[in-house]
Amino acid sequence: MARGPVRARAPPPPPGPGPARTAAGPPPRTGAPRTTRRHDATHDVLPRRAGTPARCRRRRRTQRRRLRGEPHRHAGRGPRGSRRAPCVGPPLPSASVHVILVRHARPEVVVDSPTVADPGLAELGVWQAARLADWLAHEEIDHIVTSPKRRAIETVQAVCEARSLTNEVVDDLDEIDRFCHSYYGTEILQTEGKVLWDQVVAGNFTEVGWDTPEVFNARVTAAWEGLCRRAPGERVLVSCHGGTVRVILAAIVGNPMASFRTDYAGISRVDVFVEEDGTLHGHIVSANETGHFDADRTTAGGPMRGAPDVSWPGRLRSITTPR
Repeated sequence: MARGPVRARAPPPPPGPGPARTAAGPPPRTGAPRTTRRHDATHDVLPRRAGTPARCRRRRRTQRRRLRGEPHRHAGRGPRGSRRAPCVGPPLPSASVHVILVRHARPEVVVDSPTVADPGLAELGVWQAARLADWLAHEEIDHIVTSPKRRAIETVQAVCEARSLTNEVVDDLDEIDRFCHSYYGTEILQTEGKVLWDQVVAGNFTEVGWDTPEVFNARVTAAWEGLCRRAPGERVLVSCHGGTVRVILAAIVGNPMASFRTDYAGISRVDVFVEEDGTLHGHIVSANETGHFDADRTTAGGPMRGAPDVSWPGRLRSITTPR
């Protein structure tokens, strides 16, 4: 088969005086930078290439951050991709004091008493105190501390008698309404005690015999620290009030605004650690235990009952230093 004439290809044009390329990459771009992609010296050194695998692109981004002096995006975190802070610090030593915080059982209602309201336990409160005594009968208790109010003392009276212990009264563990002439339980304060509650909401604390929240928090925190520093025993039972327990637990977590539920005769447990320099650290073991209302115990076991403690791999935190 006859073929046509073969056309000669034109020779390639001679190289012109274009921009010189170096081994480091293309020359810096002149003019306004593009808005679709950040352009700086690091991109000149490590240009992005189309079709690069994802792992290579991640590695190049990390290299660019290092060249710019930026910290790694996972610095200060836990495992890669986790938002949880890494668990650092030495494990906690064995607790120097195990404190059993108990809110008093349900008391009677007092309205417009001629003296400071100091009610005893109601019928339901007597039953709650008996259940509490049966539950704690299987635990070691070295010392018992109460507030000066009758409802706090009567709640642990059976515990004291079973162990032949005398309760130590600490006045500063009293409730915020320690000078009030009326007493309503928290569950009925906003309904049956509405007149008193309206005064509290309006900020008229001293007019109704209440401490201001600032005075109350400072008083309870100071009493709690004093109790922990003198350590009257290895396992101490403290019978006080719902507001008092909340202030103590909030001081331990370092958040004065923290809120905790505290039922009548509910149990909260705290391990207190004292360093050589006197710094106090607290670890909340449990909050508002109420199982003793529904169950019976015949033995005691586990770290909360005096068994060998398990080291907790957490960070030591002062009971007075906020987060």
